Amino acid sequence: MITAQDFVGKWAVSIAYGSSKLNTFISENVPQILAELFGVEMYEEWEADDTLYPELFEPFSYQITNGGNNQIVHSKGVDVMLKNYVYAIYEKDAHITATSGGNVVLNQEGGKPQTDSTATFIRFYNDAISTFRAIQARIKDNKDDYPLFKGQDKQTTWFC
Repeated sequence: MITAQDFVGKWAVSIAYGSSKLNTFISENVPQILAELFGVEMYEEWEADDTLYPELFEPFSYQITNGGNNQIVHSKGVDVMLKNYVYAIYEKDAHITATSGGNVVLNQEGGKPQTDSTATFIRFYNDAISTFRAIQARIKDNKDDYPLFKGQDKQTTWFC
């Protein structure tokens, strides 16, 4: 799926001592997020045969009817979702330090209070959850095609 080498461009992260810490972080978090996306049984079925459900792994736009309203959902694909999710969680943990005065973003001058503008990881997290929800909307709209689906709902956030 994704590796530390995928974290370039807008996903670039500091891997000061090599990619082993990031790869460990990926291997710990990717199975969890995929199990939450699909449910454990559907994830295990896909893990045993990763050619299943290709339509869910590629970017798509999909129209659903929700309570009589037409809604279009957009998925950027599972790889982008995972990169956004891992980036958000990794960056949040890597740069934020809790202090008695609140969360601080570390820098060379000792830090500054965290604000929405310094918490770019929130945008990445919300983007990941947007794709997560689009994939689940497509699955729920086609329940017969995904009988093992038991995924968990996730919500976007304004602050982690």
